[in-house]
Amino acid sequence: LFPKRKQQKDRLLFVLLLSLQPSLIFFTTRINNDVLYQLFAFSAFALILSWWKEAKSREWYLCILAIALGMLTKSNALLLLPIVYGCLLVQREVLWKEKLKLGGLGLLVITLLCGWFYVVRFVVESDTSLVQNLKSLHSGLQVENSIETLTEFNPLRMVIGPFNDVWNGEIRDHFWEYWMISSFFGEFGFGETMKPLASGIIGIALLLLLVFFIGLYRAIRHSWYKTFPIWLSAFVLALGHVAYRQYAPFSTSQDFRYSILFLVPAMYFLLIGIRLQPKRIRRALHIAVLALAILFLAFLLGIPFFEN
Repeated sequence: LFPKRKQQKDRLLFVLLLSLQPSLIFFTTRINNDVLYQLFAFSAFALILSWWKEAKSREWYLCILAIALGMLTKSNALLLLPIVYGCLLVQREVLWKEKLKLGGLGLLVITLLCGWFYVVRFVVESDTSLVQNLKSLHSGLQVENSIETLTEFNPLRMVIGPFNDVWNGEIRDHFWEYWMISSFFGEFGFGETMKPLASGIIGIALLLLLVFFIGLYRAIRHSWYKTFPIWLSAFVLALGHVAYRQYAPFSTSQDFRYSILFLVPAMYFLLIGIRLQPKRIRRALHIAVLALAILFLAFLLGIPFFEN
């Protein structure tokens, strides 16, 4: 994402933020399909970025293989398909004849690897739900499904109450607030001891959110083709999660782990937005990013000692 030598600072900050991201590290303690899905999703994204730059068939087929394995692991890997096929349609370096070949063989590979799974689920077991555990969710986890809950975003409410609660509270009904908080702390509450650290993380993240949107806007406006896979991924993952929340209106459906890959475009456009600022502002924003990373580390180190 930052291949040039002059982008070394951006590259270091990107790696720093991603490696200390609490929601990613939480998965290291779990034994479930989320961990394996992350491997395939991040691999597929790296491969499609490589294919976008060089248009080599090898990267395309490896990407398709990673997506197919992801689909066998977790259903939200389906969102990777519109991303890679969107890139295939827009790619300028590949002739249409070759695009048809790559697209057709890609679908054939996915069908051969994953077709049996969906036949067993939809035909043999008569289970028409893409998400296996919906039927077992408690009715108390249901949330309000309205335009207001999908559009309202209250930063103050998030700073005051920086942890999600799947059963109670106003935040659980508001998708974007729950989604952003869960991108740092999942669906867990870490008690009053950890609350100041969490509020600090949310506060800095809200400040940087504006810079993210600046970077996203400028990238689409001035280098839409070069950054196409990255901003397409951001839109598909975010809107796909909104659609899933509408399909399954439960508080647990809003957990950021379903769109964990969004971390990559989010951090990329944040750093692009910082680079566009005047020198003094850029320096202040770099300090804010470092402060966020320090708070991440302090929070992670404090988890073994927190008290409810």
